[in-house]
Amino acid sequence: MKVGKMQKFQNSREQEKLRDTEPGGLQNRSDSQKLRDIGSPAGLQDIREAVQKTAYPERILQFGTGNFLRGFADWMIEKANRAGVMQSSVVICQPTASARGKALNAQNGLYTVISRGTGKCAGADTGECAGENNSAGAGECVGEGTGAGVGEETEAEIITCISRCISPYEDYDAWMELAGSEDLEIIISNTTEAGISYHAGDRFGDRPPVSFPAKLCAFLYERFCRLQGAPEAGLLILPCELIERNGQVLQKLVYRYAEEWGLPGDFLRWTGQHCVFCETLVDRIVPGYPAEEEQELWQRFGYRDRCMVAAEEDYLWVIGVPEGCRPEELQERFPLHKAGLNVQWVRDAAPYRQRKVRILNGAHTGLALAGVLSGIRTVREMMENPVFSERFDRLVYGEIISAAAGRILPEEELREFADITKKRFLNPYLRHRLLDISLNSCAKVRARLLPSLLDWYSLPGQNSTPQELCRAFASFMRFYRVRQRKMPMPDGSAADSAAASGHGSAAESAATDRPVSAARSGSAAGPVVYEGTDFAGNTYEVKDEAARLAWFAAIWAGAEALPDPEQAAFFVTDRVLADKDLWEMDLTELPGFREAVGKLLQKMV
Repeated sequence: MKVGKMQKFQNSREQEKLRDTEPGGLQNRSDSQKLRDIGSPAGLQDIREAVQKTAYPERILQFGTGNFLRGFADWMIEKANRAGVMQSSVVICQPTASARGKALNAQNGLYTVISRGTGKCAGADTGECAGENNSAGAGECVGEGTGAGVGEETEAEIITCISRCISPYEDYDAWMELAGSEDLEIIISNTTEAGISYHAGDRFGDRPPVSFPAKLCAFLYERFCRLQGAPEAGLLILPCELIERNGQVLQKLVYRYAEEWGLPGDFLRWTGQHCVFCETLVDRIVPGYPAEEEQELWQRFGYRDRCMVAAEEDYLWVIGVPEGCRPEELQERFPLHKAGLNVQWVRDAAPYRQRKVRILNGAHTGLALAGVLSGIRTVREMMENPVFSERFDRLVYGEIISAAAGRILPEEELREFADITKKRFLNPYLRHRLLDISLNSCAKVRARLLPSLLDWYSLPGQNSTPQELCRAFASFMRFYRVRQRKMPMPDGSAADSAAASGHGSAAESAATDRPVSAARSGSAAGPVVYEGTDFAGNTYEVKDEAARLAWFAAIWAGAEALPDPEQAAFFVTDRVLADKDLWEMDLTELPGFREAVGKLLQKMV
């Protein structure tokens, strides 16, 4: 079966008519025209001073302040608002105590999404374009081409739909107050692959709990109490984390916390009958803040924007309709399709998710860590490197697709998607940093590469090892050859950051869209930072769960004490591959896998 085409917006006469009367944001003129008129070379305004926005009811709660949701879900909601089919504001719940929510609040929730592409759908040459949906009012191009890649095929759109960001760590009562809102209808989340997880330390009454599922359980129970269990108070819940059956897994964890906390059975029944947890698949490459072009873009826009986001123009959102639910009813609650957006409501989202996670995300994670170790900065640079281009082909076509063909989709469709993925990776308008892809790689390797590895070994008559998957696992171990950096104490003196790690457990960081310790979690003695070293001796920061980073540091310290490189390589290989907490199985039992990974790692030590 054919699943999921990518699509992009193109300007049309209908869009121009729509923008002349759009209800939100900049009125009577398109965004890009407005951008040319505001500000002056003598002194730029902040975006909050340059743009007026319309206040809509707060119908959507979003867990996560990260670039992806702001360049994907919020971008779509903005388009639907402008098309007149939603009129909804988004409240963001900050899942960690980071400063990103404060930065958004300082801009009145305003920021710019810069959509970049090659001027045609990534799959135009292979018939993958899904057609032109021109009713959503996409922003105009913002100027002529430049060396920075801000060219005729760039769309810049000001996002006005975010009303505010709430930190439950700083204002828990305000967050709980939102639970009683009769306007609220939808919850969206993206807390990374590590976010939908269980944390045994979460207790009812924590302000707030650590994990995202525990936070959600507390929020839903508060809503149940405030609105007296009214059926119409139920919410549509759309987790965007890239794990299998994300909706079902999240729902089970909410139930688990409710049972552990001794919450009443009526709450469990209300949640099961009136809250809809959907499985979703999201697909858009969102590199994030275009730091290297900051000044040029500010001058072009006519205002300062410290929260702008760059993204590719192609995108897809697949939402699975749970059994017992009517697709048309859910679509009416979240009518993005009426704005011509590429949102597909399906009965089974699994083929979409598996295709995307295995091929696109699998290639990202399978190659990015080796790229960082080789001194490569971006996805495009990596794909333009002949060695890595060949590795992409061997990994994706030779191993991932070979293992998956016929299991999730026919081989022809998988190859077609891989062709498009390769073109997307070569998008000349994007600077997707490999270090950004490396965030939380422990969870990503497990979710994105392990299924392909296991499928490879389950192929009938399989008696060979997948060399590129082995290389990916070896690169993963070498990338995590980390040490703690000595950080300054508040008085300016130096202290070993190991003494600063009195908090920041693995479970604590697992609930976030940015790991606690790895993102420089604070303490009285200074933040904790783990660094690795590439093949040329340059350092890079590794961001993952605190306990897992400490675990890798200890393993590598033990390996470095050994006199022989082969011993050192297999010392690390045996401990990492056999860790059942990481893989939920012992990977050394796969025929030939330990030996192949160990030998590859030995060459990297």
